[in-house]
Amino acid sequence: SSIAVYGGGGVGCSAIMGAKAVGCNTIIAVDINEERLKVAKDLGATHTINGKKDDIIEAVKAITNGQGTDYAIEATGNTKVAGQGLQSVAPGGEMFLIAAGYEKMELDINREIFMNYRTLRGVIEGATHPKYFIPKLVELYKSGHFPFDKLIKFYDFEDINQAFQDSAEGRTIKPVIRMKK
Repeated sequence: SSIAVYGGGGVGCSAIMGAKAVGCNTIIAVDINEERLKVAKDLGATHTINGKKDDIIEAVKAITNGQGTDYAIEATGNTKVAGQGLQSVAPGGEMFLIAAGYEKMELDINREIFMNYRTLRGVIEGATHPKYFIPKLVELYKSGHFPFDKLIKFYDFEDINQAFQDSAEGRTIKPVIRMKK
């Protein structure tokens, strides 16, 4: 199956690792930051699209031979990106909105959902049962299939400004600040 992941932050990169772990053959990472796209590629993305440089819909369709993806995960919180993602999903496919903070999003339900037999779902906190899902993530991590530690970089509290800068520039996906005792 194929998936496009919109957003190369911690959530998006985790989705890419998950897609790889379950055997998706085409994993497309979409972001506007080249550094994050490099990380996504290292974590399992088979293709990358820079949303600042490329037309997202055209690029996804080109990668999928005009079909669109079976699945899409939107993790940017950007309404425009969410709309582009939905238009890039193949007929019968599913899109999951994960990020919070969407502005008012207007859809042509007939065209985008009904006529293309697409499903649009909102997801909060992974839509899972932690009692079962967390042990599965630990198992995937131990087997090398979910290397979330590649997303994390530790900073001392004194370096908090550098952590913010590295995150904004894509050098760090998930900065973690350590407080001294």
